Amino acid sequence: MRSRHFSVSDRAARRVGIGVLNGIGVAVTMLCLATACTRTEEESAQTVEYYRAHSEERRALVQACANDPARARNRPACINARAAEARESIGSLKDLPPMGLTPDGAKKGDAR
Repeated sequence: MRSRHFSVSDRAARRVGIGVLNGIGVAVTMLCLATACTRTEEESAQTVEYYRAHSEERRALVQACANDPARARNRPACINARAAEARESIGSLKDLPPMGLTPDGAKKGDAR
């Protein structure tokens, strides 16, 4: 049997080579993790005014966001579409007619 004898420089070169491979493996792993944690789909969210003006698109988006609330909670497009839907569905409270709930709205002859 023939035994392999490596010199000190050969052993050191092997250690360095293994160290470099380990370092490359760590770097690749870190790069994969960083890529996995970033958002791959960038969404361009329209403004609330845009969604107020485009009712069909707003309603479709609000419905899609309601179908997946866990993901849609922090999506800018869902937030803006819901805000536009809220404004368009009831409008501004200032624009509503008096509801007659205050004494100012009471009819003459009411005993209050």
